[in-house]
Amino acid sequence: MEQYRTIGVMDKAALQEVQKYLFRSRLDWVRWIAVAVIAGCALLALIARDWFDGGLYLFLAAFVFLFPRLIQRRYVKNQLARMRENSLEGVTRYESFFTVDGVVLRNHTIHGEVLMRYENLSFVASTPNLFFVMSKSRQFFLVFKDCLTPEQQKSFPPFLKEKCPKLKIMR
Repeated sequence: MEQYRTIGVMDKAALQEVQKYLFRSRLDWVRWIAVAVIAGCALLALIARDWFDGGLYLFLAAFVFLFPRLIQRRYVKNQLARMRENSLEGVTRYESFFTVDGVVLRNHTIHGEVLMRYENLSFVASTPNLFFVMSKSRQFFLVFKDCLTPEQQKSFPPFLKEKCPKLKIMR
């Protein structure tokens, strides 16, 4: 049984499309609380006309707010550098299909193959052109929607959820 077979290219455009899912944290709410507290301290410092501390707190609030995006951009940059090391075009061509045991990933660029078991999958997210699937150990792969029929695109997340009940589906 081979289902949802796709072949595609992971390149800069694909990585940028899934960038916001690369480093999702369960503790995002902590970051928002920290930004609010630090911004409140900045406001109090500015009201007290302590310009240095107010500016320092504002800078710190901006840094805490932007930190995840900075990490995501750095990760994409590193991933692109790795792809340039492995191929002249700087892209990775691979194929994926789903079997009874898990998903088989065939890397046509470096001629490797791996089976990722369903129980190791953590979450799936849908973008306009791709399905982004991440494992518990933060490995990921892409399922290219242009290789799937509209019916397959609709049935893909429920199929994964059936195979891995603890899988989180993000929109």
